[in-house]
Parts: sequence; structure tokens; C-alpha cells
Amino acid sequence: MGLDSLTPTETALALKPVAIAALDSLQRMTEQRAFDPRQEDMRFVIAANDMQRDLIFPQLLREAAAGGISLELQFIPSGQPSVPWIRDSRCHLALTPVPPEAPDIFQKSILKSKMMCFFDAAVGSAPKTLEEYYDARHLSVRFMEGQTSWAIWSSDEIDKSRISRPAVTVSNFNAIPPFIEGTSLIATQMDLMRLRTLKSLDVAPLPFKSDPVAIYMVWHERSINDPAHIWLRQRIESVAQDVSLQMHKLDPTPAR
Repeated sequence: MGLDSLTPTETALALKPVAIAALDSLQRMTEQRAFDPRQEDMRFVIAANDMQRDLIFPQLLREAAAGGISLELQFIPSGQPSVPWIRDSRCHLALTPVPPEAPDIFQKSILKSKMMCFFDAAVGSAPKTLEEYYDARHLSVRFMEGQTSWAIWSSDEIDKSRISRPAVTVSNFNAIPPFIEGTSLIATQMDLMRLRTLKSLDVAPLPFKSDPVAIYMVWHERSINDPAHIWLRQRIESVAQDVSLQMHKLDPTPAR
């Protein structure tokens, strides 16, 4: 029998809440200690897709190293993180535009972005009308839970059911440029991607108004007062502020 076919016993499932409560109790005991990040070996598991990961954490890690801080980060793809991910300590923190909702789950908006059209101007142009947008050759990102990146944005001016079926569907944002470059494909993604993930592509406003999309920092209540976790959240917010400043410095795209 392979490892994938193993399932926990009823006894193990019954003890799971007790074990989590015991771990939470131990963590609370550490919250009163003196905290110096330079004297800590901090390790975090972060749930984040490649866009959020690359936008925030390379700078955070460089700044930590420059400050003599030992920091180990393990990343897992977030897709649309669920409450059990956070509640059962599968990750210490998640970055996502679709935060799970529960009384014991905390969230804070750290970035906000409008949606834009990414394309290769050497091959074609961005859609200028709603009909052109509907008929365009689209590229979409599909997460492991089955949800696509189209689900994170909304607009009162468009009927998503009329958008042509994606010609290409990829599993992460970093896969977008190789498929769009040299083709007439377009991708509807967050303007923030102009800084890192999609910086090699051309960009234009969408031919309709859409609501801005926020990226949230999400964590469980057990970590609310943990000094190392507080340090991590503050560093993420600091880098996010730098990212916002970088966006303001980019040449503005013309409005439709």
C-alpha cells in the first residue's frame, strides 16, 4: 500500500483538535519572551502564488540578510487557500486575492491593483471594444482547485460567459510571457504584474471598467501576538508599500 492511500484513524482524527490546542498553548507561552530577530532562527511556510511570492519575498529576504537576520522561507502554492490550510497550520501565512472567511482567520489588505490587458504589440494590439475583447484569443491561469484567474475580478460592464474559451490555460503566472510573446494571445491580469511577472509584455487598459483587486495577508488567530509572526507581517507590509511606490513611478497607461 502506497503512502498516498494511507488515511488517519478515527482516534487520530479525534486527537487532532487536542494536539492543535496544545501547540497553540506552547506558542502563547513564547509570546511574552524578549524578541530580537537577529537572535532568532525564524522559519515560515508561506502560501502564495508565484506573482505574490516574487513581488514581496525576494526583497524581504535580502533586507533580512542585510540586517543579520536568519530567515528560512518555504513556499507552497496558494491557489484559493481554504480555512483548514490556515487553521491546521499547513502554512503560517497566506497571500491571496481570495481570503478564506472564518471567525478565527485574520486578514489585511496590503496591495490593490486594477486589471489590465497584457499582449505582444509586435504581433497585434489590445482589444479596443467589448466585442473585440469577447472574440480575442485569451490565455488564462487555472489553479489546482480548478478556479481560474478570471474569477478574482468583476465588472458590471461585461458578461464573462461571452468571453471566448481560453486558447491556452497555464498553471502559474510565470508561464504567461512565453505563450504570449510572438502570438496574438492576450491575458487579463493585475497591473502589479508590470513590475515582475509580466514586465516583458506590453500592457493596455481593458475596454471596460472593472473593480480593483486587493491582495490580502491572511493568518490564524493563534499567531496574532507571536513576536516572530508580527515581525514577518510588518516586513511584508513594508515591502508592499515599496511595491506601491514603484507602481506610482511607472508611466501611466492611457485611460479608455
